[in-house]
Amino acid sequence: KSPLLILERRQLFFQLNPSDFRLFSDWLKSPSLHRDDPFMSLCHDDDVRPCMRFPNQDFADTVSAAVENNTLCVEAVLADKTGHFDAPSLCALFGPVPVPCGFRIRLSDSSDWQYISRRARNRVTSVCDLYAYLRYIKLGIVKQDVHAMFQEVMQLRSEIAMSRLGLTVALNKDAK
Repeated sequence: KSPLLILERRQLFFQLNPSDFRLFSDWLKSPSLHRDDPFMSLCHDDDVRPCMRFPNQDFADTVSAAVENNTLCVEAVLADKTGHFDAPSLCALFGPVPVPCGFRIRLSDSSDWQYISRRARNRVTSVCDLYAYLRYIKLGIVKQDVHAMFQEVMQLRSEIAMSRLGLTVALNKDAK
């Protein structure tokens, strides 16, 4: 049997948290990705830091810094014809537990590739997704009202929590 657990998709209801919304609204006036901003501190302390907690914490901290600096590269490792990966079975983030490492990451263009498991990849990329969206807002690319942007940020934060728990939600836009 596969260890994959499939849960029935349920509608998530979003209830605005006035305190978080106020921090986000204030952040929008002068968007910054620095942790000294109260909204970014909230995201980092409540979501990013717990998600980026791994057995190999020294490396996880450098990965977090690369995400914040927008220098991280993540890619899939191609499997051979038999479905096996030509990659180490030790995840650079989870450490000495042998797991299939179907992905690799690089902290910058000049650094070496490090192999990671799917679960580690899901956690790292969920944090990347949040930072990417916040960067788009900062650059003025996102053209939505404040409530829609906040709702998307909250959705991304919930995906970080889900990935930290090892849950992956496959979204079906047509599901009711």
